[in-house]
Amino acid sequence: MKGHRLLATAIVVWTGVAWGGRIGLLSEGGDFWVWARIVGSILVALVVAGTLVVDVSHGWRIGAVGAFVVWTLALWSPSTVINWVGDGSLAFKLVHTVLSAGFFALVWWAIRQVRLRPGPK
Repeated sequence: MKGHRLLATAIVVWTGVAWGGRIGLLSEGGDFWVWARIVGSILVALVVAGTLVVDVSHGWRIGAVGAFVVWTLALWSPSTVINWVGDGSLAFKLVHTVLSAGFFALVWWAIRQVRLRPGPK
């Protein structure tokens, strides 16, 4: 379970790093997609982290990790491409690429962790 706790912490921390500075957009009356990306990412991170540290069945853990995988790939893959073909600065593109790479690494780690160490149940 130690590996599950470390992964859960990494997911929550990286989500905080990625979206913490963007929370201000919500108070600025962001459109639906701003809300969906920020709030959805936070909720998915908390759910998957919760299933990694709480004693739940392996099926629930697999489902939560699956949701994290789908959410991450659906959100960050297009975002990375859009940022690179867009007219943003090189710094903006690099920062978003690092954020994407971090989430992709977490996806890989989560899949591997759940496959190799299903947890107590």
